[in-house]
Amino acid sequence: MNGILEVIIAIAVIGYLLVRRVLGEPAEGKRMLLIPAILTVIGLVQVTEVDQSGVSLGFLVASTVVSVIIGVLRGASVRVFERDGLVFMKYTAVSIGLLAANVVIRLGAGLLLGVIDPSVSGTAGKGVLLALGASLLAEGVVVLSKAVKTSGRIVWAKGRKGAPHQTSAFLDGLQERARDRFDVASRPAAPGSQTTPLSWGRDDRADKHPTRARTGHHSDVPTYDHSDRDRRRPRDRRRGRDHSGRRIR
Repeated sequence: MNGILEVIIAIAVIGYLLVRRVLGEPAEGKRMLLIPAILTVIGLVQVTEVDQSGVSLGFLVASTVVSVIIGVLRGASVRVFERDGLVFMKYTAVSIGLLAANVVIRLGAGLLLGVIDPSVSGTAGKGVLLALGASLLAEGVVVLSKAVKTSGRIVWAKGRKGAPHQTSAFLDGLQERARDRFDVASRPAAPGSQTTPLSWGRDDRADKHPTRARTGHHSDVPTYDHSDRDRRRPRDRRRGRDHSGRRIR
């Protein structure tokens, strides 16, 4: 497959996805993960069929990394919502702008490579499918991470002409785990584990002052043992004094 054919295939894929995702389409695992993965593998095979110089290999790696970064940003900009029990995705204006920037950067990198190293100008189109597939795969992973948190269901492929939707145990498992984590995070704490300002330090005071634990009184006035006073009372009566020490007349 020559470079021109790769560019034509890339333009066809971009046009097809752009029209569908601008209008809004179900978030299908097949289109988000499988098709981009296939494009990435095809592009990788095409790259390995030609001899790469150090300069061309550097441009290939750099352009692919940039495409992945743009794919992540594009996935974050995609709108995800629920409709008819399914998860839908829709491109926003930011998504379209990032896709256009990805195409411009990749074509610009090919032209710049031809200027720097004219000997590899014939292979400047190689790696277009690799960059496109990696970018779409990164986008799909980010969109999928957002879709699993919605109330709709992610299908593997939408049924055509009234046929049932194709589901995936992998996608269903992702949604179940995401919902379980959300339920645990949103579950209120047990009433016994909550502390209020009125209860702060109460147990400590009760331990230090047993009388407070019995009466619930939290005054700082110390309490005294009256056993010594009770022992003095018979002695004071014998000496003709009351319990306060005054002489009895």
